[in-house]
Amino acid sequence: MLKYLFGLFICSFSFSQDIQIEYEIFFSTESPIIKTGYLIPYISEQKSNYYEVFKENVFRDKNDDQNITETISVGNKNIIKRNFTDYKKQEINSIESSIFTDSLFMINEKLPNFNWNIEYKDTITLGGYTCKKATTKFRGRSYVAWYAPKLSMPYGPWKFNGLPGLIFEVYDSTRRYEWSLKSITNKKINEDKLNLNKADYTLSLRKFIDYKERMFETKQKQLLQNIKTRTKRGIYVNNAEIKNLRTGKELIYEWEEEEILKD
Repeated sequence: MLKYLFGLFICSFSFSQDIQIEYEIFFSTESPIIKTGYLIPYISEQKSNYYEVFKENVFRDKNDDQNITETISVGNKNIIKRNFTDYKKQEINSIESSIFTDSLFMINEKLPNFNWNIEYKDTITLGGYTCKKATTKFRGRSYVAWYAPKLSMPYGPWKFNGLPGLIFEVYDSTRRYEWSLKSITNKKINEDKLNLNKADYTLSLRKFIDYKERMFETKQKQLLQNIKTRTKRGIYVNNAEIKNLRTGKELIYEWEEEEILKD
């Protein structure tokens, strides 16, 4: 659990320059994960790029000046998650993978409306900035965010956006997923390196979710068939069906909520 900011350092620069916002990420999942998130805002273009990498992927390039040499080692072992947000078009394009294939997918979705509640008097100081509290519900989870009004950028890690200030910290109510701002510096990440893995297919978010769950059902049927084959050899196995229960950041999607309301 991330309880504090790790060495927060904010350079004295104009936000019109290229900057890099780094987050420390902790996912308290069945297999706990620590990642680093890099948010690159392009304020004049009303866009932002966000990347999540495992810590062992970050290294120093010995051939370049050490002050500007942080790059990313990219390979098939740990695919870099990427979110490209276009605020003018109100859309997010994300790079996703699936455990059922080696292919990469470019996923298109509308920019989520987080419907933040900012009617709180609570404040905390993070990195020398007074941060205000905000809450929201998004795709089945409840989140608390702390944002800095003095840094008037409506950006945040992952898909989070729309607050009247940069998000310094955000976590869900169970503390399963947490992002904490670590630093803001002049841009130094080589985005070409981050984007070496190209998408094989482009899909809407809904089609991608449908694809993953159809693949899960197919694998489930294959597993149950293997179980039945083994029972013929004298091995007893409980014949209960395996269900696809979502446990990730997104538990229910907008089109599913609409169908529930119709019912």
